[in-house]
This record gives sequence, structure tokens and C-alpha cells, in this order.
Amino acid sequence: MPMLGPNCLGVMDPRSRIDTMFLPTYKLSRPNVGYVSFVSQSGAVGSTILDLIAGEGFGLSKFISYGNAAYVDESDILEYLMDDDDTKVIIMYIEGIKDGKKFIDVAKRITKKKPVVILKGGRTALGQAAAHSHTASLAGDYEVYEGVFEQFGFTIANDITDLLYYTKALVSEPEPKGNRIAIITNGGGAGVLTTDAVGSASNLKMAELSPQSKTILSKSMPPLVNIRIPLDLAGDAGGDRYETAVSVLKDDKNVDMLIVITLFQTPGADSSVVAKLVHFKEYMDKPMIVISIGAEYTSVHASMMESAGLPVYDSPSAAVRSLSELFKYYQYKNGK
Repeated sequence: MPMLGPNCLGVMDPRSRIDTMFLPTYKLSRPNVGYVSFVSQSGAVGSTILDLIAGEGFGLSKFISYGNAAYVDESDILEYLMDDDDTKVIIMYIEGIKDGKKFIDVAKRITKKKPVVILKGGRTALGQAAAHSHTASLAGDYEVYEGVFEQFGFTIANDITDLLYYTKALVSEPEPKGNRIAIITNGGGAGVLTTDAVGSASNLKMAELSPQSKTILSKSMPPLVNIRIPLDLAGDAGGDRYETAVSVLKDDKNVDMLIVITLFQTPGADSSVVAKLVHFKEYMDKPMIVISIGAEYTSVHASMMESAGLPVYDSPSAAVRSLSELFKYYQYKNGK
């Protein structure tokens, strides 16, 4: 009989309401139904990330904890998820790979069908020793693993936050047609920081507005708005000004991806901004993500956007890195 584990938490499938977790719901929140499947060699890391996924907007398709992999290993699980219609994106936490040739055979096929975001434990000598004592995994040289992941189009996360950042972009956003990014903001400084982040990304560049977009925006925006990218709508910008900006840039052929910054501390930003952005998200054919930084009032509005499938990031660097990985994945998938 094939066996999952030992030394694992088992499985969770919200669609069929299967939940083998022995951790109570008041300690570990259960994610909503979604299209992300999560594979974890570690039960503790798995439960932590599950708890975080419950607070994200993308939801869970399946969770599989496989522990010491006495029989069923990571390659078997990937093979299954590769053909699972309810899985659009796979995320993984691994410490070691049981059968390298078997893994490579699956790896070269799976990322041509769907993204795999992977976080590898045991990247240093100290971490490798800890991994061996934890799950008896032979973690090996990280450079070898990284080379395999890069070669076969895996999206590599360096920590848990990046794992979640990259996942929500990959599961929610359409394939970008190019690498030109337009920034809309209601705060000049935030626009500058995001522009710096784009400038630091080797595979992205800033978009330039088309003459037609400049003409439309010049006629519809107040004089204090400088018609250029980043497009600073000013601190009094409300839902109507955001609506105009997004409606123009979504049709601009010079723009491939949109970053919309909403600083809810400003006088004009309120729920009307959220309503306009969520409306556009329903039929947007370009990637569009939001940067929103703040405490309680911001968190409420960020949750509204996330629940509608609009990814929200809490820093410019996280947002830009996520779009960079989104573009990188589709370049690999399309053989470019």
C-alpha cells in the first residue's frame, strides 16, 4: 500500500472537505477554496504557511505534507498535481530530493504546464545539517539545486514572504505581453521608490505613455498632475481620478503591466478607489497589482481588494519582484 509520510501532517482538500490535520482551527486557520496547491516536506513550515494562506486572497486547492517520504515523494506529488485541473499554481517547501533523476524528469515537464514556486531549506552548511536531523534529508549543495530549478523554470523564493508574494501574482495575473511597467500613484515618494525598484530589476523597464494617452490625460486631469510615468495623481485623488488613469493606461499599447499605488492615508483615498480598481480587474487583460502600505484603515481596504482577486503588496520591492518573476516564468514557458 502506498504510504504518505511518515512524520507528516497529511493532506487537506477544501473542495472535498478532507482535513487530516490534528491542529485545531483556533490555532491554524483553514484557507478558502482556491487554485493553489501547497506541498511541504516540513509539517511545521507547512502549517505556518497554511495559516498565512488563509489570510491571502488566492485560497487553497490542496495541501500535501509528506515528511520523510518513505514511499510517496515530492516527484510523485508533482506528477499528480501536474494534471490536476483544480491546481493552477504549485508552491513547495523542500529540504532535499529523494530521487534526482525522477525529479528532473517531472521538472522538465511540469513548468511548461503551470508555475511552481519553490522554497528550499538547507542552503548553507549549517542549514543542511539541520535539515538532515529534521527529516533525514540529504540537502546537498544548494548551487546544484538552484541550477536545476533555474534550468527548468521553477520560480525560486528566498523566504516565506516571497513564496506568498510570487504565488499571488502567478495565480491571479494574465500573461504579460511585454516587460514595460506603468506606475499610477497618489504619493510622489512612493512612485519614486517603485521606479527605483523597477530600475533595479534586470528584466523590467518603465513604460512611456503614448501620445494619445498623454492627450487624453492632459485634458482630463487637473493642472497639478504631471503627465508622465510614474503618473502622480496627487494626494487628493479619489476614485474618479484613478478610474480615468487606469482606463487610459489599460488601453495604451506602450504599457504591458500596471502597478497602482493607493496610499489610504491621503485625503482622497477611500473605498471608492477600491471599487474602481476591483471593477477594472474583472476584465483587465494586463497584469495589474496594487501597492498599499499602512495599518488598520489600509488593511481593511487591502483585504477588500485581495478578496476580489486583486493582489496587494506592502512594499514597492515586493511588488516589482513579483512582476519580475511573473514575466520570467512566461518567458521560460514560451521558450524565449
